[in-house]
Amino acid sequence: MENETNLSLSGHVGICITDADLVVRSWDDWLAKHTRISGQDARGRPLTDLIPDIERRGLLDRFRRVVEQRVVEVLSPALHRYLIPCPPVRPSPHYEHMQQRVVIAPLREGERVVGVMVTIQDVTERRDLEQDLNSSDERVRLHAARALAQAETEGSADPLVRALNDQSWRVRRAAVHGLARNASAQAVEALLLALQQEHHSPSVLNSALALRAS
Repeated sequence: MENETNLSLSGHVGICITDADLVVRSWDDWLAKHTRISGQDARGRPLTDLIPDIERRGLLDRFRRVVEQRVVEVLSPALHRYLIPCPPVRPSPHYEHMQQRVVIAPLREGERVVGVMVTIQDVTERRDLEQDLNSSDERVRLHAARALAQAETEGSADPLVRALNDQSWRVRRAAVHGLARNASAQAVEALLLALQQEHHSPSVLNSALALRAS
C-alpha cells in the first residue's frame, strides 16, 4: 500500500535569464509550454511586460534587490503562490494557478552583476497534498501524509510536523516515518518548535519520541 504513495513531487523546472535591466534574454521550452509564451515572443521583452502584475504584487523589488545587492531571493509558494500565472499541469482541487517555488540569483561578470537567472519549480502537487492534511477524511489525510513522507523533494517539514498532532495514529505514524526518512536541520527545528508550542499534547510528545528512536 505504501509503495502506491511513493510519488515524485520534485516537479519540473523552468529557467529564465534576464539582463541587469530585467529584459529577458533566455526563456526555455518548459516556460514556453506552460506560460504559452514562446521563447521568441519572450526574448527582448522586460519582465514587466510578461508579468504585468509583478510590481503590484511586490515582486519587482525582489528582482531589483538581486541586481543591486547581489543576493539570492526565494519566493515561497506558501507566501507568494507563483511568479508567472499559468494553469496547473493537472487539475488541482485547491489552486487555480500552478504553485511555484522560485529562486532568483544574480549572474556576475567579475564584480559586476550582468543579469539574473530565475528558476521556477512546479510544486502544485506537493501543495495539494499539504492542503489534504487538513481534510476531515482520515483516508485523504493518510494518503497525503504517506505521499509527503515518500517525496524526494525540497520542501517545508512543517506539514509533517503538524501531522504529528493528527487524531489518527496512522497519519501520525506516516508523519514520523517521513520526518525520519528526510531528516534535516529544518525538520529538527520545526519539530523543536512544535514541542515548545504543543508540549501538552501527548500525540506530539509520543510522535517526537518515536522519531528520536527511529
